Amino acid sequence: MAIREDIMALLRQELGVGFETATFAVMAREHVLRGLRSKLLALYRSRIDETALVDARKTAEAALAQEISQRKLNEAGIAGQVDNDLQGF
Repeated sequence: MAIREDIMALLRQELGVGFETATFAVMAREHVLRGLRSKLLALYRSRIDETALVDARKTAEAALAQEISQRKLNEAGIAGQVDNDLQGF
C-alpha cells in the first residue's frame, strides 16, 4: 500500500491546489488529461486542411502581381501620352 500512497502524494504535489482530498482515480485521470492535452492539440492541428487557405493566398498573390504589372505598364505609357497630347496642342 506504500507505493499507492507515494503515487498519490506525487500526484497531489504535481496537480496542486484543488486536489488535496481527491481520490486516486480523479488524480490519475487529471494527470493523464494534462499530459495528453499538448499532444492532442498538436495532433488536431496537424489534421487541419489548409488547402483552401493556401489556394486563396496564391490567388491573392497572383492578382497583386497582375495589378503591379498593369500599373508599371500604365506608368510606362504616361510619357508617350504626354508627348502625343503636347503635339496636338
